[in-house]
Amino acid sequence: MSTGKKVAANTLIQLVGRIIGLFLMLVTLNAISNKLIVNGSAVTGYGEYTIVFAYASLIGAAADLGLFSLLVRDITRKSREEVEEYIGSALGFRLVLMIVSLLLIFAIYPFLPYSPDVKLGIILSVFVAFSLLFSQTIASVLQVNLMSHRIVIAETIGRVFVMGLTIYVLNRGMGLLAVVVAHLIGYSISIVLSYWLARPLAHIPIRFNLSLWRDALPQFLPIAFVTILSLTHSRIDAVMLSFFQPESDVGLYGIAYKVFEIVIIIPSIFASNLLPVITNFYLQGRKDDFVTVLRRSSSILYLIAALIVGLVILLAPYLIVFISQIEFLAAAQALRILIVSILFIFIAALLIQAVISAHAQKRLITSYGLAVLLNVIINFYAIPHFSYMGAAITTLTTEFVLAVSILLIARKHLNFSLDWAMLAKITISLVVTLGIVWLVQGYYLVSIEQFATLGKLSQASALIAFAIPITIIFSLVFWLTNGGRLPKLNRLTQI
Repeated sequence: MSTGKKVAANTLIQLVGRIIGLFLMLVTLNAISNKLIVNGSAVTGYGEYTIVFAYASLIGAAADLGLFSLLVRDITRKSREEVEEYIGSALGFRLVLMIVSLLLIFAIYPFLPYSPDVKLGIILSVFVAFSLLFSQTIASVLQVNLMSHRIVIAETIGRVFVMGLTIYVLNRGMGLLAVVVAHLIGYSISIVLSYWLARPLAHIPIRFNLSLWRDALPQFLPIAFVTILSLTHSRIDAVMLSFFQPESDVGLYGIAYKVFEIVIIIPSIFASNLLPVITNFYLQGRKDDFVTVLRRSSSILYLIAALIVGLVILLAPYLIVFISQIEFLAAAQALRILIVSILFIFIAALLIQAVISAHAQKRLITSYGLAVLLNVIINFYAIPHFSYMGAAITTLTTEFVLAVSILLIARKHLNFSLDWAMLAKITISLVVTLGIVWLVQGYYLVSIEQFATLGKLSQASALIAFAIPITIIFSLVFWLTNGGRLPKLNRLTQI
């Protein structure tokens, strides 16, 4: 099997795994949004859950430091002994960072404006964040060997435990802290499984190789800054919302953002599988192949993004009720705004990996620094005045600015340009599809009140039934717009 086909196969395997993980996550979220009741409100309960895991994400961002991308890039074409040294040192480094993170959380603990349960949940969130990071570090061995099925196995089993334990503790009447502990146990199981599945490829002891840390610092710091700025940019809104607005508003934004997060998994899977390939192209001096793969991939991702945007804009109320309950219906408008961002995120995610593979990651620091600064400044005005809708508008604005900035970097340093003609055709197809379906939706969509009375299986069936005509219309419109041709996705594997 060619390398290109291996990338496609591994991407498909991870997508299947993500679909399974998505199902498990949806069941978990549905249980939390229905049974985690605080002050008589499920929205408030979900808001507290969102606050805790927003801090977990920020802690994970600060401690991740881009190690996964750096490891996948640097252990490509390395010997087994070198791989073991890199991975072991990365685990040791993250263990040190976990201790530092705990000390910092204890330092700010008295000043956090939350209930005791939320504050204790934030402490536990440090262990949740690092359990994911430890698992990810070990998984880099499997990623670079294009053995995504083993990553999927470890992640899926861990999520099964998260789902089962969460439902169990909620049915027993336990609260937020029990839910956080359920997540921690499930993710810890993923660590053990990842380690066991990676053992045939590399023995991975925890090491504290100070010389390796020092030698890697020049390449490591730019990726670290980019990663921290990137995830801070995407997570700071929920934390800021929790300072200015009640937990119920955080809960509404949290449920909308969760759907958004699920969708943006797609480009990260695709880009991470493509990273070893484009790194090899760049190292071998095959610049034309490097640019060609990027251009084809970006068009494919934009096409997928456009279809998803159309589906979510048209079906947002139904999606919100499906993953939670009708009490969260107000989140649909925020979701419609957030989802437009993926038109920019899908392409930016791919170009970021390309810049890293070309060892030009320092160029990304300014872009992400600008995005974070812009995000914070706009949110300071938007959140107090417009609550979670303001946070959603801010996310859309900053994702657009970030994508433009990264595209300019790719154009200048990689001699890359998008296939603008193809992107224009896709955008026209999206707008036309939205117009057509908006006019006829009353003839085949049931009312949201009627939809809410259905069981989850019936709701899922209805969503599929709603989505199929939209997908057909979009495909037909794009086919006509593109001169009777559909993109040949297999071209990506012909290099």
